Amino acid sequence: LHCYRKIGSNNAAAMELAEAGAPEGTVVVAEEQTRGRGRLGRRWHSAPGQGIWSSVILRPPVPPDRATGLSLLAALAFAETAEAELDLPVELKWPNDGLINGRKVCGVLVELSAEVDRVHYAVCGTGINVAQQPKDFSPGLRVTAGSLAMAAGRPVDRIAFYRSFLRRFELIYRRFRRDGLGPFLPDYRQRSSLLGKRISISQGKRTTNGVATAIDETGALIIRTENKELIVHSGEATLRQAR
Repeated sequence: LHCYRKIGSNNAAAMELAEAGAPEGTVVVAEEQTRGRGRLGRRWHSAPGQGIWSSVILRPPVPPDRATGLSLLAALAFAETAEAELDLPVELKWPNDGLINGRKVCGVLVELSAEVDRVHYAVCGTGINVAQQPKDFSPGLRVTAGSLAMAAGRPVDRIAFYRSFLRRFELIYRRFRRDGLGPFLPDYRQRSSLLGKRISISQGKRTTNGVATAIDETGALIIRTENKELIVHSGEATLRQAR
């Protein structure tokens, strides 16, 4: 366990440790990140004392296309923890967000070092907003971002929540190593904020509209368009307003 008061990026530090041979299960956690990041190069605001900012080194014995499911598993571990510890219902927005009352509270960023047929290591970074109030978010985030304290209506013990999260993630990950993603898909699908709904998927400059129908055993999202079915492994999903 590597603990820091302030760090640039937990994921970057964890990747350096992994390259140097750090074992699976190594954790990097910081009170503050100055260069925290989310998917698609976005900045993740990681202020001191307000959240859980951590990364775990994993060495799963799976091909790279299966390792992308780690994002779903970390989000599921967050959901189970929030439900068990705080009685807060969580929706999961594919591929990596945990939502409470429609607000993003948790985000996951998985980065890999891999060859065509095997993963050298994966770093699973998780950011969980814990103590923030609306005033702590920038004006552009106040409508979409939330925290455990906002949802629970009271302060939340960060250490107790983090301990429970790590225990749940470890149990989930151990089974994933043995059985793959399949056993977890029913629980994930039950919490999905997208399945059965009309969505748009943005992949670079390309946008696809359709209905999200399933999540397969690699963690890919299945979308039905007007004339075909698509398998989407990555992208930015948004709900489309009904007309």
